[in-house]
Amino acid sequence: MTQEDQDAIVGKARREYREKKKELAAIVARGDQMATIANNLARGLAAPEHVVLVKDGEGVSGVNIGRGNAVIFTEPHFRQISLAEVEKHIQEYKAVKGRVAALRQQLINIGDGDPESSTG
Repeated sequence: MTQEDQDAIVGKARREYREKKKELAAIVARGDQMATIANNLARGLAAPEHVVLVKDGEGVSGVNIGRGNAVIFTEPHFRQISLAEVEKHIQEYKAVKGRVAALRQQLINIGDGDPESSTG
């Protein structure tokens, strides 16, 4: 294998590693959003007198904490934290996290250094 071939392999692995790290960050952010909705739902269930359910979702975006302790939920909130969405989220997270780990190890093994270290 020529040096040019090795450089191409390293470059491809670096690019994919960066792309997968960005993808993982987006998945984590989506998980944080799901957790916020679930936490607000739990808070609302503990004090149902403060919950407002909006079936069509018109005029409401996201989970809003309105006047006082009111918690507004729309149907899209429940879709975001459905069993299917949670399963999908966990599977995506595990797959991308595994790919990031494999790419990291590949870069270490080919002598490019650890991309997680400040010197790698």
